[in-house]
Amino acid sequence: MKRTISFSFLFFILMVCSSSVFAENVSENKKRIVSVGGGLTEIIFALGAQGTLVGVDTTSKYPTEATALPQVGYQRRLSAEGVLSLNPSLLMVTTDAGPEDVLQKIKGAGVPIITLSKEYTVEGVLKNIEKVAEALGKVDEGHALIKKIKSDYIKVTESLPESDKKPSVAFFISLAKGSPMAGGKDSSADHMIRMAGGKNAFQSFTSYKPISQESMIVASPEVILIARHAAKGMSDADLYSHKSLSQTPAAKNKKIIVVDTLLMLGYGPRIAEAIGVVSKQIHSGK
Repeated sequence: MKRTISFSFLFFILMVCSSSVFAENVSENKKRIVSVGGGLTEIIFALGAQGTLVGVDTTSKYPTEATALPQVGYQRRLSAEGVLSLNPSLLMVTTDAGPEDVLQKIKGAGVPIITLSKEYTVEGVLKNIEKVAEALGKVDEGHALIKKIKSDYIKVTESLPESDKKPSVAFFISLAKGSPMAGGKDSSADHMIRMAGGKNAFQSFTSYKPISQESMIVASPEVILIARHAAKGMSDADLYSHKSLSQTPAAKNKKIIVVDTLLMLGYGPRIAEAIGVVSKQIHSGK
């Protein structure tokens, strides 16, 4: 009799455990997430939760697997119909996402929205990882990722040049036929340049604004960083002879560098790597 009760009890425990695991898997499989923001999508992949993704925006270019997912357009110009057509159970965005009326329409259709702040700091990235990990049930993975980033960041800061001289750096998000668009004070580029040991050549305005030739000459950046998509189809010769860039110290000293836009401005799990890469670029010109 004792043996029968013991076996029955053991069988009951196994069934409960199996049911729990099954329920957890079903819950995981039910998640249908649309991610809007390259850095946010990187976080989801880094947590091993890419299986929950059913759509991303056009800034989600890393890892390359993200580009194979259905796209819902540019993060600032979302379409409610495009997002809802993917039947998401959750929309995750950063504060860059919009327009606001589109987000409200999606929310009104019954889709929950989680909005992550876009703080241009390592601490901001870590807070976002923690928030995403909690939302996706990946808390342990989140803690491990945060620990790794902190370790990588310490190594990077220890390798930064100790020189008091900080090179003057300009970052251009576009090289349109009109005036190039540069990152000003408190822009995403400005924060990265400063974390990498440089100083932003443009401090008289905030965010991103077109720059005239006269303003460029006055700013006299020693190093120019250009977003990869902005330099598409242009050779080094094209860049150095560009009418808005050619009279700068950066052009004269061959320090115009095309950069990985998402790495530099994504503020995702590769934040420590980004600081190291940008630091090397602005101090060595490579």
